Amino acid sequence: MIGTALALALAASHPGHADWRRIEIVESPAPLSERFEGARIGGLRLVSSFALTAEDEAFGGYSGLSVSADGARLLAVSDDASWLRAEIIRDDAGAISDLTSAYIAPITDADGHVFERKEDGDAEGLVVVGDEAVVSFERRHRIQRHSLREGDLPHTATIAVPESLASKPSNSGVESLEVLPDGRYLLLAERLRPKPDFTTGWIGGPGGWETFAYRPEAEHSPTDMALSLDGKHAYVVERAYSRAKGVRARIVHIALHDVISGSDVEGVELMRFERGVPIDNFEALAVAPGPDGRERLYLMSDDNFSSIQRTLLLEFEVVD
Repeated sequence: MIGTALALALAASHPGHADWRRIEIVESPAPLSERFEGARIGGLRLVSSFALTAEDEAFGGYSGLSVSADGARLLAVSDDASWLRAEIIRDDAGAISDLTSAYIAPITDADGHVFERKEDGDAEGLVVVGDEAVVSFERRHRIQRHSLREGDLPHTATIAVPESLASKPSNSGVESLEVLPDGRYLLLAERLRPKPDFTTGWIGGPGGWETFAYRPEAEHSPTDMALSLDGKHAYVVERAYSRAKGVRARIVHIALHDVISGSDVEGVELMRFERGVPIDNFEALAVAPGPDGRERLYLMSDDNFSSIQRTLLLEFEVVD
């Protein structure tokens, strides 16, 4: 379904569509240290890694990502209220080698207007469901659904977030968003502490929300998640930053049968970004099958539109 939906988006948002402008993305290798034998890091194998640049002021800030089921397209959202879409070219080994036919367009509100203020357009999470893109926003906390069948990806509905989130601080909202196979939403706040060492999660929808507590590693916060291909668990990226220690990150997985009302949930570590592994401010995570059907994880970083940060795109294969 994801592959079909993104194909529709690419077809509808053709080069002549007024809201999309073409950009040229330049990929520079972001190599892994040779000390990682077979590019194996924990339970993952690094397949490809690039630093991406483009001569467009709207390029950057990527906080949500979706990759089509055939691995041929990507769709991303920026926290500066824009879409990025591109076609993925792969080498003979099935690894990403190039991004082509790349376009950027603004995310719009229910009236088709471009967001003028940061607090209105701070997109953080993205998941593609059927023929819709579902996007979570913080600052003005909400979830929007956008049609992938029309060229400008128009806003089609707004989903009210849990009342316990709506009035909370602007920059502590839903960074991690998924839609479960049964249609319920799964949300994780970046840093909304129900008790020490935990942040808040929700499961449900407009008909009712239930809360649970999620425990990231000390000093870390969850910044995105993505469902496994079998729909039985979710991968979560946790990130930390301090001037003393710099940027740190790890990827964990949680069993969805553990996510129930009132539960305490903690992830099982799959990999940790050690010295020698490309790292930046990772905020976007996607899952799709690789050419051989094995599960692949895609990780993208938010460069905060800073000259000292990078937009990284990493591709991993799950080996454990």
